[in-house]
Amino acid sequence: MDEILGVPYYGNTLYQYVFFILITVLSVLLAKLFHTLVKKHIAKTTEKTGYKFWDHVTEVILAPMAYFLVLIGLFIGLQYLTIESALLVSVYSIFELLIALGVLWMILGTFERYLNFGLIPAQADKRFQTQMIPALSRFIKICALVVAFVILLGNLGFDVTALVAGLGIAGIAIGLAAKDVLSDVFGGISIFSKKLFITGDNITVVGLTGVVEDIDMRTTRIRAMDGKMISIPNAQVATNPVTINTRSKKSMGEGEEMVQVSMDLSIVYGTSAAKITKAIKIVKDSVNETKGCKKNPEVAFTDFKSSGLGISVIYDVEEPDNIMKVKHNVNLLIKKRFEEEGIKFAYPTSTVYLERGDSFA
Repeated sequence: MDEILGVPYYGNTLYQYVFFILITVLSVLLAKLFHTLVKKHIAKTTEKTGYKFWDHVTEVILAPMAYFLVLIGLFIGLQYLTIESALLVSVYSIFELLIALGVLWMILGTFERYLNFGLIPAQADKRFQTQMIPALSRFIKICALVVAFVILLGNLGFDVTALVAGLGIAGIAIGLAAKDVLSDVFGGISIFSKKLFITGDNITVVGLTGVVEDIDMRTTRIRAMDGKMISIPNAQVATNPVTINTRSKKSMGEGEEMVQVSMDLSIVYGTSAAKITKAIKIVKDSVNETKGCKKNPEVAFTDFKSSGLGISVIYDVEEPDNIMKVKHNVNLLIKKRFEEEGIKFAYPTSTVYLERGDSFA
């Protein structure tokens, strides 16, 4: 047995290889046991106390700590191998890079947890959290891996100056080729960060009107009144005027969703103050009596328009899927009662006064 295990292969005996493999496997098992036990302990502590701080800490450092345990075992196992000095320098360089990657892993994990539970939630809605944060995290991770790869090549003795220059030129070329894509991505960031609108809102943009069904990194998808799905590049949405026709209200905690409808009525200038008050009451009653509307709408005499007296109306529809039916019923009831009360809607008119005189003779 000693004759077989003691025979050198590629500068090391089988004894040395066996010790290296055993120590490496033992370190992997120890890392897995450490990860499992600590995670269970933290979970029990959080369940008892309700304090989730350590959950976040665990998510950030536990996996990297297990990774470092494997690296330590691998490093100890390598001590049992005979490695040429020239190759040993490269091995140590690789270990330095692996350690740096572990530290980078923890830093990126901390940054991601901070995005999810620190800075961003105070400023953005769930759409931002579920779509933009993962995209930002992936972008940062890719950049970090590229930097780590360049550092590795430098540690291995390669001249990375030409590579860095090449990456810069390639980056410029890719940026120019993907100009429209990048414009759409930054347009999406603008939409989310400024909260221009959210899903469920009825908007008009670049001459298209519909209900916002989805917003992703590149496009905003709206469903038109005829049921067609329209995809609009975010760059166009972010750089053109957007009209919010109806606003969707979402209570994140309770899951309640309503759509806010706003409309402007215009009645003729000959309408008396008493009838204006009557018109406001008719509008309020019409909304309150229509099934699917939230009670107590906002109605007010707000404008002296060029064509008539303006009355502004804001009310909430409790079931967004029935918004067209509800608006139809409300409008029809208002029209019917205005006719009964002799209240006339205004429309654009022009009055021309002709002066008699010699000039017309």
